[in-house]
Amino acid sequence: MKGKTVILLLLAGMLAVVGAAFLKIQHVGNAELFLLLALVFQVGIFGYIIYRNFSKGGKS
Repeated sequence: MKGKTVILLLLAGMLAVVGAAFLKIQHVGNAELFLLLALVFQVGIFGYIIYRNFSKGGKS
């Protein structure tokens, strides 16, 4: 997996969590659900990165 792809995925996850936290601060209805989905999205990104790195058999 290229470094550029990893950085873009991590930035997308970070922006989702920051956006959800901003909604929570603003007391928007259902902000907790959006925060939960953003955290699940971020865990999925980390899982995808780990899967892609280990599925190559140690090759970069």
